[in-house]
Amino acid sequence: MSELDFLRNVLGLQQEDLLAEALTVCKIKNVPKGYKLFDTGENPTPICLLVNGVFRGYFGAFSWMQTETKSQIVW
Repeated sequence: MSELDFLRNVLGLQQEDLLAEALTVCKIKNVPKGYKLFDTGENPTPICLLVNGVFRGYFGAFSWMQTETKSQIVW
């Protein structure tokens, strides 16, 4: 799936000017098993959406998210 496909078919964006602006900051990233999105104490700035795969997260004293399998996210 391309960034444009995701924006149009999943998020439902149809306006060309909005699509063009979103494409400047949107990217699809394939991540391997064990990849950490966020770590304890980190203040993440990107919004990540899982396209396919599985993530697990731990919250509390040991807060982090890690992939369970090879996954694809929109970053």
